[in-house]
Amino acid sequence: MARGKRRAHPEKARVAADPAGPPAGTKLLAAAIFLQNFAIGAWVVTLGSYLKAHAAPHGQQLFAAGFVGTAYATSALGAMLAPLATGILVDRGLRAHRVTACLSLVSAAILWVTADASSQTAFHAGLLAFFVCYMPTVSLLIAMILQRLPDPDRQYPRIRAWGTVGWVAAGIVVGVGGPLVTGSSIELSSAPLKIGAAALGILACVCWAVPAVAARQPTQPVFRWRNVGRLATQQGIWQLLAIGVLVSIAPQFYNNYGNVYFNALQIPYAAAKLTLGQVAEVIGILLMPAILARFHPKGVILAGLATWALRFALLSGVDGPRESWAVFLAVLLQGVAFPLAFIPLQLEMHRRAADEFRATAQGLLLIASSGVGTLIGARLAGFADVRWLGDQLLGGGQALGEGWSPFWRLPAVGSCLSLVAVAFLWQRSEQEKTVKSVESEKSAGIALRRGYTQQCP
Repeated sequence: MARGKRRAHPEKARVAADPAGPPAGTKLLAAAIFLQNFAIGAWVVTLGSYLKAHAAPHGQQLFAAGFVGTAYATSALGAMLAPLATGILVDRGLRAHRVTACLSLVSAAILWVTADASSQTAFHAGLLAFFVCYMPTVSLLIAMILQRLPDPDRQYPRIRAWGTVGWVAAGIVVGVGGPLVTGSSIELSSAPLKIGAAALGILACVCWAVPAVAARQPTQPVFRWRNVGRLATQQGIWQLLAIGVLVSIAPQFYNNYGNVYFNALQIPYAAAKLTLGQVAEVIGILLMPAILARFHPKGVILAGLATWALRFALLSGVDGPRESWAVFLAVLLQGVAFPLAFIPLQLEMHRRAADEFRATAQGLLLIASSGVGTLIGARLAGFADVRWLGDQLLGGGQALGEGWSPFWRLPAVGSCLSLVAVAFLWQRSEQEKTVKSVESEKSAGIALRRGYTQQCP
């Protein structure tokens, strides 16, 4: 054995790698992903309502009109940096659970301070710093879980489901628990940000307590920028990345302004009722294997975009501050459309990329969807806010303004345009894949003929 290297005790290594051994291992992983989703779900849904309620000339007049789009765009930068940061940390051999714990603790401190920011500049800087620290923990936590599961295909979905449960629980705590404790809604205040910060602090403790694996598994690939150029030669990869951008633009209108809209409609317990979308999402995820076994991924993605267009069309037709069937159908369609649009894209990227480039391919897809697509969508939503909503929402129960109809029509039209563009790009990617397959077969045939010629006397 080489000097300076320590061999982990075989029994400890087996226990740490097998969550079926000590029940606490699996429970801690489930608790970690629950808390991570709870922490972000507690405030990111209601952030738009808080910003609008305190934008000039209302509330504390801290924020300018259209700042909602700018604020949500900060998450895109974190998503762009996350794959690179994860690759660097893993390459240096740092323990993922300790790094996740430290980053979660730093994120908690930043979010708590940001909640008390007294200016738009300070708030914006705080959000940016938060997402730069928080976003890498998402992929790190997934790596932690997969590295510790002996059968990820069977065990991971059950643990991942606790993430959706955490998001739903956050909505109930903020939407229902807040009014019960304080006597009024807390969605227009900075309290949800502090609830999220507290959850991140607990997450840091849980991650620190997760048992360490004996050694980093070399078979676990990570994102590497040097593989990007080589990945470009793979079949139809860049078209899939463009599709990732297109399918991520329109959802930002709902993600950033859904809670604002519910409060404009004067719907009580808005944050809690919006979690109906997550309930529908769980059902959609469970049905995806059967759907993909019967339909082509292209058709499934197009169906997701068509569902988004229908959802925004329903919202644009609401004409008054009331709880209508169209509003709640739109919420349910959000949960249905998300797995239809994104899961087939992730699986297709995994299928087309070579084994050694799959982590890089998924990292690029994260940059394209959660980074570039989210950034474009957030900025467009902010533009639509300034153009049609302005300062009409006080957050205290005004009548629904006329600007909401054109606001929702913009992403409805955008979803239809994205549908056409995705169909075209997918067709191009299939053609490119066919051409490269033919070229590969020709090259293989030429090599065989040369080898045969050289062997002949």
